[in-house]
Amino acid sequence: MASLEDLLAELTCPVCLELLAEPVLLECGHHFCRDCITQYWAPLTDGPFSCPQCRAVYLEPRLASSQALSNLVSKAQGCQQVPVGEVKDQSCKEHREPISLFCLSHESPICHVCVGTPGHAGHSFSSLQDAMRSYKEQLEKQLEALGSKVHELQEQERLQVAEIAHLWASRTTLQHRISSELADLRQFLAQREATLLRELQEAAEAVHWEMEAALGSVRERLQAAWEAQHDVQARLGELEPSVFLQGIRRVLDMRVCHPPHFSQPRDMLCTLNPAPSLISPLAIGQPDPYLSTLPCPTQLRGHGKENTPASVTLDPHTAHPALVLSDDLTSVQLGAQRRLLPDNPERFRVYCLVLGQPALTGGRHYWEVEVGNKADWALGVACESLARKGQLASLAREAYWVLRRNDRGQYLAMASCPQPLTVEAPPRTVGVYVDYERGCVSFYNTVGMEHLYTLSGAFNEPLRPIFYPGCDSVPLRLLHPTL
Repeated sequence: MASLEDLLAELTCPVCLELLAEPVLLECGHHFCRDCITQYWAPLTDGPFSCPQCRAVYLEPRLASSQALSNLVSKAQGCQQVPVGEVKDQSCKEHREPISLFCLSHESPICHVCVGTPGHAGHSFSSLQDAMRSYKEQLEKQLEALGSKVHELQEQERLQVAEIAHLWASRTTLQHRISSELADLRQFLAQREATLLRELQEAAEAVHWEMEAALGSVRERLQAAWEAQHDVQARLGELEPSVFLQGIRRVLDMRVCHPPHFSQPRDMLCTLNPAPSLISPLAIGQPDPYLSTLPCPTQLRGHGKENTPASVTLDPHTAHPALVLSDDLTSVQLGAQRRLLPDNPERFRVYCLVLGQPALTGGRHYWEVEVGNKADWALGVACESLARKGQLASLAREAYWVLRRNDRGQYLAMASCPQPLTVEAPPRTVGVYVDYERGCVSFYNTVGMEHLYTLSGAFNEPLRPIFYPGCDSVPLRLLHPTL
């Protein structure tokens, strides 16, 4: 059973060794007098600050007042026993007789003369020893209750300190996460800026070359026109008829070729994707609508749940008979021989292709395909109405939007016509991002989320992911990004 001395020890300041005066709590859980800890830390103006008891270090002091602890100190002070020796030496102030009895009704020590006075008529009395024993039992019960209260407050104190520590740990974790996310975004924007500037430069150089060639042709024909003009003016100035008419048919039949028709610069740029949408907005200082269609790397990786399909799988009803699909419909490869499969309308018969599911009818979608070291592959999206039995070349314009690597190591962006690409680092995993409303399909190397190319078109019907695993037996594998 706890004693009063134990309780007082718990409520003693470790610095001044007195009962706590205006107690405060540190984050480590130890308590001190406010003045004591303030004076202890006074020389440490710039920190760090440490707990005098456990030496825990703090960058800045945080003192939490504890009213409950103050109340407990006050109660403990009231429970301090008065030494018995002092009571024995005392005498009755009224009768000057030694204190020998205890009035239970008044709860006060009295002398034997007080018993017969009218003030104590009808009262109950006991010896001092019996009264001391009875009240000591009551105090011991009260001390036990106070001990339980101290334990309860200490547990609350421990939990509060743990909550404070968790708060600061969470702050540090979030701080690192924010810094990491913004670093990824800055890297993505820097890479995107470099890519767009390079594509802009390439587009401008291509247009400039054609314009220079056309200008040279115009100048050649201008020189020929000047010479013809000079010949005609000279012939008109001839006064002698015989000379004027000599070779007149050659002069009349002389033709000056018209300047060749060539594309306007804006028409040329509009054939080079994605540079086209950059020229006009940059010239007039308006926001670039193309950039607004591109998600940041964290969005592509699934931080925006609406940008990631719950599951993109292969549709076995569309697979060419020579293709082998995994049981979970997430990988496809070329088989050793054609299988005997029903020739249903959805199945490809000419090209070794397979469609994905579900169909895309709106919104933004993103998935990843592992291509590994495959030498020949293609992936992207196609219209639901894509012909399954005939040649792709006979399809209507803008029926598919595909990134292709052929067996010669060339990368092509394929829509209405193939567009050769320069890929610095061959991707092992390709991310496909579709914005249905904006009509764009973007391809990314998932290492660093490097943008490879963006195809654009008008999406007027459901789209399906499409896959071509090439002529080797290495599979194309669908990956599902972790949300």
